Amino acid sequence: MELGLRTGETRIVDAGRRNLDWALRQQDPSGWFRDCSFGSGEDPFLHTIAYATQGLLEAGLRLEESAWVSAALTACRMVLDRMGPEGFVPGTFDRAWRPTARYSCLTGNAQMAVQWLRLSQVTGDRSWADGARLALRFLKTLHDCRTSNATVRGAVKGSHPIWGRYLFGSFPNWAAKFFADALLLDETLTAGGARLSLLRCW
Repeated sequence: MELGLRTGETRIVDAGRRNLDWALRQQDPSGWFRDCSFGSGEDPFLHTIAYATQGLLEAGLRLEESAWVSAALTACRMVLDRMGPEGFVPGTFDRAWRPTARYSCLTGNAQMAVQWLRLSQVTGDRSWADGARLALRFLKTLHDCRTSNATVRGAVKGSHPIWGRYLFGSFPNWAAKFFADALLLDETLTAGGARLSLLRCW
């Protein structure tokens, strides 16, 4: 849709609308999205839940489609309500939003922090920003910037502990990317940025 808006190709925008309207039809009233995992019958990772909500939220804000924004907000609130007091969010959930993992999906944590900051920005509800900053503090405690191992220094694990099922034993580059997105957005909002025009976190 962003491509269509920038090029004037309405058929591309329309295709994006159809895609997101389809996604909306996969959502339960609780905010849960069906078919939101990498494999059939699997509980989705927070990473894939966050991708679904992020697409709806950003497109909804861009095109002023309140139904898409509301769908994202509902799911984001369910995740926020399940974050622990130290910022730990379980890595997977079942259809009743019950945690089904003892590890955290750090990529998803960072993605959700971005969306919670965005929701704080557009709704004025500070609970979103408070949750995002708690998640970011948790991520900062796991961000190793002191190791002598240049392969790991500055990276973000796929899972914490690293034996978790999301990208077992690895440091995906996109985890660091989403963490940087969240830090930049937090810095922007803390500095008093009223609107976000350049930083689009996807």
